[in-house]
Amino acid sequence: MRRSHRGLSLLVAVLLCTVSACETGASRKQLVRGYIDDLLVAERWERWDSYMAQQPTYNGSTLGRETFKAVAKFLHTTFSDVKIDVDDQKADGAWVTTRVTITGVQTGNFLNVPPRNRLVHFRAILFDRIEDGHVAEMWHQLDYWDALLQVATP
Repeated sequence: MRRSHRGLSLLVAVLLCTVSACETGASRKQLVRGYIDDLLVAERWERWDSYMAQQPTYNGSTLGRETFKAVAKFLHTTFSDVKIDVDDQKADGAWVTTRVTITGVQTGNFLNVPPRNRLVHFRAILFDRIEDGHVAEMWHQLDYWDALLQVATP
Protein backbone atom coordinates (compact mmCIF):
# COMPACT_ATOMS: atom_id res chain seq x y z
CA MET A 1 0.00 0.00 0.00
CA ARG A 2 2.77 2.40 0.91
CA ARG A 3 4.50 1.89 -2.42
CA SER A 4 1.43 2.94 -4.42
CA HIS A 5 1.15 6.16 -2.38
CA ARG A 6 4.71 7.09 -3.35
CA GLY A 7 3.97 6.40 -7.00
CA LEU A 8 0.78 8.44 -6.80
CA SER A 9 2.64 11.30 -5.07
CA LEU A 10 5.28 11.28 -7.78
CA LEU A 11 2.63 11.31 -10.49
CA VAL A 12 0.84 14.24 -8.83
CA ALA A 13 4.15 16.12 -8.50
CA VAL A 14 4.97 15.57 -12.18
CA LEU A 15 1.49 16.73 -13.24
CA LEU A 16 1.69 19.83 -11.04
CA CYS A 17 5.15 20.58 -12.39
CA THR A 18 3.82 20.37 -15.95
CA VAL A 19 0.81 22.57 -15.17
CA SER A 20 2.88 25.28 -13.44
CA ALA A 21 5.63 25.26 -16.09
CA CYS A 22 7.89 23.69 -13.46
CA GLU A 23 10.01 26.69 -12.57
CA THR A 24 13.56 25.67 -11.80
CA GLY A 25 16.63 27.74 -11.09
CA ALA A 26 17.76 27.11 -14.67
CA SER A 27 14.42 28.19 -16.17
CA ARG A 28 14.33 31.34 -14.03
CA LYS A 29 17.87 32.24 -15.09
CA GLN A 30 16.97 31.62 -18.74
CA LEU A 31 13.93 33.91 -18.39
CA VAL A 32 16.19 36.75 -17.21
CA ARG A 33 18.71 36.10 -20.00
CA GLY A 34 15.82 36.16 -22.46
CA TYR A 35 14.50 39.55 -21.41
CA ILE A 36 18.03 40.99 -21.39
CA ASP A 37 18.48 39.91 -25.02
CA ASP A 38 14.96 40.63 -26.30
CA LEU A 39 14.03 43.76 -24.35
CA LEU A 40 17.21 45.55 -23.28
CA VAL A 41 19.41 44.76 -26.28
CA ALA A 42 17.06 44.14 -29.22
CA GLU A 43 14.20 46.37 -27.97
CA ARG A 44 11.55 43.85 -29.04
CA TRP A 45 8.83 45.37 -26.88
CA GLU A 46 6.15 43.15 -28.44
CA ARG A 47 7.79 40.33 -26.40
CA TRP A 48 7.21 42.14 -23.06
CA ASP A 49 4.36 39.86 -21.95
CA SER A 50 6.51 36.76 -22.57
CA TYR A 51 8.84 37.83 -19.77
CA MET A 52 7.02 40.21 -17.46
CA ALA A 53 4.11 39.84 -15.06
CA GLN A 54 1.03 42.03 -15.54
CA GLN A 55 2.32 44.81 -13.27
CA PRO A 56 5.99 44.30 -12.48
CA THR A 57 7.78 46.82 -10.30
CA TYR A 58 11.13 48.37 -11.23
CA ASN A 59 13.32 49.62 -8.37
CA GLY A 60 10.21 50.07 -6.27
CA SER A 61 8.22 51.93 -8.94
CA THR A 62 4.82 50.54 -9.79
CA LEU A 63 5.38 51.96 -13.29
CA GLY A 64 7.62 49.01 -14.06
CA ARG A 65 7.13 48.86 -17.82
CA GLU A 66 7.55 52.61 -18.36
CA THR A 67 10.57 52.85 -16.06
CA PHE A 68 12.24 49.80 -17.59
CA LYS A 69 11.64 51.13 -21.13
CA ALA A 70 13.13 54.50 -20.10
CA VAL A 71 16.31 52.77 -18.93
CA ALA A 72 16.54 50.84 -22.21
CA LYS A 73 15.91 54.00 -24.23
CA PHE A 74 18.61 55.83 -22.25
CA LEU A 75 21.10 53.06 -23.00
CA HIS A 76 20.29 53.07 -26.73
CA THR A 77 20.28 56.86 -27.15
CA THR A 78 23.52 57.25 -25.22
CA PHE A 79 25.41 54.26 -26.60
CA SER A 80 25.38 52.65 -30.02
CA ASP A 81 25.96 48.96 -30.57
CA VAL A 82 24.78 48.12 -27.05
CA LYS A 83 25.87 44.66 -25.98
CA ILE A 84 25.12 43.03 -22.63
CA ASP A 85 27.13 40.02 -21.49
CA VAL A 86 26.03 37.92 -18.55
CA ASP A 87 29.06 37.49 -16.28
CA ASP A 88 27.44 35.45 -13.53
CA GLN A 89 24.00 34.34 -12.52
CA LYS A 90 22.56 32.71 -9.39
CA ALA A 91 19.04 31.53 -8.66
CA ASP A 92 17.91 31.38 -5.03
CA GLY A 93 14.26 30.54 -4.59
CA ALA A 94 12.17 33.02 -6.56
CA TRP A 95 15.10 35.45 -6.95
CA VAL A 96 17.66 35.54 -9.75
CA THR A 97 20.81 37.61 -9.32
CA THR A 98 22.60 38.48 -12.54
CA ARG A 99 25.90 40.36 -12.98
CA VAL A 100 26.31 41.84 -16.44
CA THR A 101 28.78 43.94 -18.40
CA ILE A 102 27.25 46.55 -20.68
CA THR A 103 29.32 47.67 -23.67
CA GLY A 104 28.62 50.40 -26.19
CA VAL A 105 30.11 53.35 -28.03
CA GLN A 106 29.17 56.68 -26.48
CA THR A 107 27.37 58.46 -29.34
CA GLY A 108 24.94 60.50 -27.22
CA ASN A 109 25.18 62.83 -24.22
CA PHE A 110 25.95 60.99 -21.01
CA LEU A 111 25.35 62.95 -17.79
CA ASN A 112 26.27 66.23 -19.54
CA VAL A 113 29.32 64.77 -21.28
CA PRO A 114 29.00 65.23 -25.04
CA PRO A 115 29.49 62.23 -27.33
CA ARG A 116 33.12 61.14 -27.59
CA ASN A 117 32.64 58.00 -29.71
CA ARG A 118 34.53 55.95 -27.15
CA LEU A 119 33.94 52.31 -26.36
CA VAL A 120 32.60 52.12 -22.80
CA HIS A 121 32.27 49.05 -20.56
CA PHE A 122 30.44 49.20 -17.26
CA ARG A 123 28.75 46.71 -15.00
CA ALA A 124 25.31 46.25 -13.55
CA ILE A 125 23.69 43.91 -11.10
CA LEU A 126 20.11 42.78 -11.61
CA PHE A 127 17.90 41.25 -8.92
CA ASP A 128 14.71 39.80 -10.37
CA ARG A 129 11.89 38.01 -8.56
CA ILE A 130 10.15 35.42 -10.69
CA GLU A 131 6.52 34.53 -10.04
CA ASP A 132 4.50 32.09 -12.14
CA GLY A 133 7.11 32.10 -14.91
CA HIS A 134 7.28 35.89 -15.26
CA VAL A 135 9.36 38.69 -13.74
CA ALA A 136 7.27 40.34 -11.02
CA GLU A 137 9.87 42.55 -9.35
CA MET A 138 13.13 44.08 -10.62
CA TRP A 139 15.89 45.80 -8.67
CA HIS A 140 18.65 46.94 -11.04
CA GLN A 141 21.78 48.94 -10.28
CA LEU A 142 23.89 50.15 -13.20
CA ASP A 143 27.38 51.46 -12.45
CA TYR A 144 26.99 54.83 -14.15
CA TRP A 145 29.92 56.17 -12.12
CA ASP A 146 32.33 53.80 -13.90
CA ALA A 147 30.83 54.77 -17.28
CA LEU A 148 31.11 58.47 -16.42
CA LEU A 149 34.79 58.11 -15.52
CA GLN A 150 35.42 56.51 -18.91
CA VAL A 151 33.61 59.15 -20.97
CA ALA A 152 34.73 62.20 -18.94
CA THR A 153 38.45 61.40 -19.01
CA PRO A 154 40.19 63.56 -21.64
